[in-house]
Amino acid sequence: MGRKVAARRARGRGDAKRARRMRSTARASHPAARLRLGARAARGAPLTYAASPTPEGNAAMAEEKTEEPTEKKLKKVREKGQVAKSKDIADAMTLAAAIGVLTACESMLTGGLSRAVRTALDFVRGERTPQATLAALHDLAASAVLTMLPFVAAAIVAGIVSQAPQAGFLITLEPVMPKFDAINPMAGIKRIFSLKSLLELVKMIVKALVLACVAWKMMTSLFPLVVASVYEATPQLARVLWTVLMKLLGTVSVVVAVLAAADYKIARVMFVRENRMTKEEVKREHKESDGDPHTKGERRRLAREIATSAPPRQRVGQANVLVVNPTHYAVAIRYAPDEHPLPRVIEKAVDDGALALRRHAHALGVPIVGNPSVARALYRVERDASIPEELFETVAAILRWVESLSGARAVAAVSSARSS
Repeated sequence: MGRKVAARRARGRGDAKRARRMRSTARASHPAARLRLGARAARGAPLTYAASPTPEGNAAMAEEKTEEPTEKKLKKVREKGQVAKSKDIADAMTLAAAIGVLTACESMLTGGLSRAVRTALDFVRGERTPQATLAALHDLAASAVLTMLPFVAAAIVAGIVSQAPQAGFLITLEPVMPKFDAINPMAGIKRIFSLKSLLELVKMIVKALVLACVAWKMMTSLFPLVVASVYEATPQLARVLWTVLMKLLGTVSVVVAVLAAADYKIARVMFVRENRMTKEEVKREHKESDGDPHTKGERRRLAREIATSAPPRQRVGQANVLVVNPTHYAVAIRYAPDEHPLPRVIEKAVDDGALALRRHAHALGVPIVGNPSVARALYRVERDASIPEELFETVAAILRWVESLSGARAVAAVSSARSS
């Protein structure tokens, strides 16, 4: 009986071991697990299975927009009509245009204001019949239309001009195109309780309080002047009202301009914040605009290989001078400031190769300078690499000697031509 129980327990332990082995095999067969196991084995680390990151974690990492928007991203959102702009800029320019109209049309507006005041006083003092009421309303409406017409024209022009410093010349139909998100109730709720909406509410309250305080301060200081002028003649009363209006508008315009500048700064910061990009988006844009960095590096490497694979004779012919250790080293130096700011080693060889380079230099008329220490130092420089800083003065002296030699040859050639 005891042996049967022991046998069953042994079978149970064997089944458990087999189950664990099957689970381990299933885990290891997963593609991501195989990649991790191979990488850890290559580093000599112990092979352990690590769980894959959750999709939620990947999404959270991928959606962290911490990078400033690129020029390409800003251009793309601009094409959609999204630019950093402030409505207060338009208000400030409209108010400035209104003050300009008031200043330019002072006589006309003062006359209209005088007629309106006279009509109102005549109506109050006279007989209030329906016919008199209609006549007074007609005169007041005509005066109001004539008075407001220049302001309306100035406001339209100012509203158009105010967009130029903010958005430039931009024509797009994207903002007026129907969007299905606009009728989505959840998206609407998110917009209502968003940071942008809260900021707009705070700005509106602050602007209203500031303007109310300024207007109240101005009115309390100017109210005695208005009251004292009520008993004056109509032209004097109109002049007083005109003065009060201009002072009030001038003060308010300064306050609105300051608020508009602050609002544009805030709008610019919020616009950049809303268009931030993830690191992956920045990398992808750089690849699209500049090409894959790995591909560009491979192209440069191939270009260097093609350049260094040119025949030695051809490369020696491009050199300014061949620096040699009489029998063992030969290094060809090229200095072309329009190609590279520093002299470069374009070809080098030792022993039999050095002798071959000397023969090529003799045949092509390339100057040869014997300097064993400099030749050995230059030989340690890679092909198509700039000379090291410690050799600048020595190589510069060699190049100056080559230039003087070329000049002497040119003078000798000219003298020979003249004598012949």
